[in-house]
Amino acid sequence: MSPKSDRLRLAATALVACIQASATDQRPTLINDSCRFITKTLQFMELVAALDVPVEARKTPRSHGKRATTAGFREDINLTVRSRWEANVARYLNWLQAKGEIKKWLYEPQRWFFPEIKSGVTSYLPDFWIENPDDTTYWLEVKGWWDARSKTAVKRFRKYYPEEELKIIDGVAYKKLEKELKDVILNWELSK
Repeated sequence: MSPKSDRLRLAATALVACIQASATDQRPTLINDSCRFITKTLQFMELVAALDVPVEARKTPRSHGKRATTAGFREDINLTVRSRWEANVARYLNWLQAKGEIKKWLYEPQRWFFPEIKSGVTSYLPDFWIENPDDTTYWLEVKGWWDARSKTAVKRFRKYYPEEELKIIDGVAYKKLEKELKDVILNWELSK
């Protein structure tokens, strides 16, 4: 085990002890659930640390059978993303912000719930929120692969929140961006 995982274990153990010490008779289930969650999280962290694989090199295979996407933390944008496409779009948004073409942007800042839907796709989490210099805003979804859940989520978002503008960067739009910007924007990750 690495010194980092030793520190994590010590911190988690102290946190569990603190929670147990502050437990009251009013909420024993909540305290026990919290301790179980921390213990499971610690076990997972120890497993990952034992693999000794840098975060940026871990692959997250997608269920749709396409190539695995590289999910993880990117130092240059100080962000954990789900794919290299999202990382590159974040770099693109930073570039637009530096040029004054957008005021600011956020990554996955809000989950939208569909109140009348009780099963299946009950919410949607757009990839980016963008604010323009004129204070107008819109949402941006980076989507290289459209499965049924993705299509349903976008359709329901547009139905339940028609006042919110949603733009999509699909495979065609992304490839066009990549062709134009891969040599312009620093640290652009090329598609394999």
